[in-house]
Amino acid sequence: MSEMKYNICAKTNMGLRRTNNEDNLCINNEYMRSPEDSSWGFGATAKECVAAVCDGMGGESFGEFASLCAVSNIACAYEDILDASDADHAERVDALIQKINREVCDEIRSRNTRIGATVAMLCIKDDAADLYNIGDSRIYLLRSDTLTQLSKDHTIVQRKLDIGAITAEQAEKDPDRHKLTQHIGIFESEMIIEAHHVKKQVLAEDVFLICSDGLTDMVSNEAIQQILTDAKPCDDAAERLMETALANGGKDNISIIVVQAKKGLFES
Repeated sequence: MSEMKYNICAKTNMGLRRTNNEDNLCINNEYMRSPEDSSWGFGATAKECVAAVCDGMGGESFGEFASLCAVSNIACAYEDILDASDADHAERVDALIQKINREVCDEIRSRNTRIGATVAMLCIKDDAADLYNIGDSRIYLLRSDTLTQLSKDHTIVQRKLDIGAITAEQAEKDPDRHKLTQHIGIFESEMIIEAHHVKKQVLAEDVFLICSDGLTDMVSNEAIQQILTDAKPCDDAAERLMETALANGGKDNISIIVVQAKKGLFES
């Protein structure tokens, strides 16, 4: 039985420079069903959850299709994901990701244009978290007022960092920082995509943040850490993060999910 409850807040906003929102997000079976919406928000308290942010790529309405395809499939499968045992959890999520990828690739063939999406997904059950990501949408953990990135960017600049070709400071301005090495929308004949997977035991007062690069490009990790530390209710934290990203320029679509672990049995 879960010893904690989880307060969850999701927000997405078109930003100040874009004319459409290619991001989408979901909490269990709730997601932004109308990609025409410039902004959307949702909050919940739960004993377990599947939460995901997907950043669409392709311009016009193509990016919206890819991110909507991803979150709608995740929302439909969330109970199946939560029912998975530890032994087959990663396999079940991988099968879901491959299904999403095939559907987006079918759309690529139909439209004869490349589209895609990132996926950053957090699954919590029995106070244990499984985190998966493809692309550069990120998942962070704030624990004891220290922020740690748990996802791994699938970018060319991350490859440079991995081999020591550049420093972290150089990476922030590297022209390859948004060039993805993996994303939804890659044909199996090109490569088999594989999500980065991390398992964490959840502790009381842990805060997870899932976000698109519309947040991380506008707000530094230090500022994110400070906001999550200072803003205790998850809706306040999500709102302050969104306000800061917009105040700093809002150059891209911004999507944020904040999940806070609180001690005490969940009451349905």
